[in-house]
Amino acid sequence: MSDGDEVTIEPMGMEHVSRVITAIERDDADYARYFSPFDFTVETLAKILTEAVKDRYFILLKDEQVAGFYMLRGVDSGYDIPSYGIWISQRFSGRGFALKTLHDAVLVARSLSAPAIMLKVHPDNLRARRIYERFGFRQTGFDSKNSNLVYHLVISQ
Repeated sequence: MSDGDEVTIEPMGMEHVSRVITAIERDDADYARYFSPFDFTVETLAKILTEAVKDRYFILLKDEQVAGFYMLRGVDSGYDIPSYGIWISQRFSGRGFALKTLHDAVLVARSLSAPAIMLKVHPDNLRARRIYERFGFRQTGFDSKNSNLVYHLVISQ
């Protein structure tokens, strides 16, 4: 990643909600076909942020533009292992931002004393699978509810 492709990661706040939703809506539906963790509306995202205690949501900003967001969630629901999810805006795809969020997610997971990070990825999302596997995630299962592959990354404390 060149200096021109630096991105800032910061905790997502209520002030970011409408900007994130607008950015998601700008992408082609086909581009985001593999990413559907919840209903993307201002109301839903605002409720999720308001109710979050240990779950973490982050925004990626590139020159003040929304480049994406990532989350580690499920801890508030009682899971010991947070679930990682990411969306990178189509306009900013291919710049290495996803990899930067993975490094950040490991630090956040450690701060939560999580033993691992879990993610689900569609089998056809080869680009994402390559990124995760190169980072060290290993396939550990299959989610028959949505046909996604389940991956885990063990976090050394």
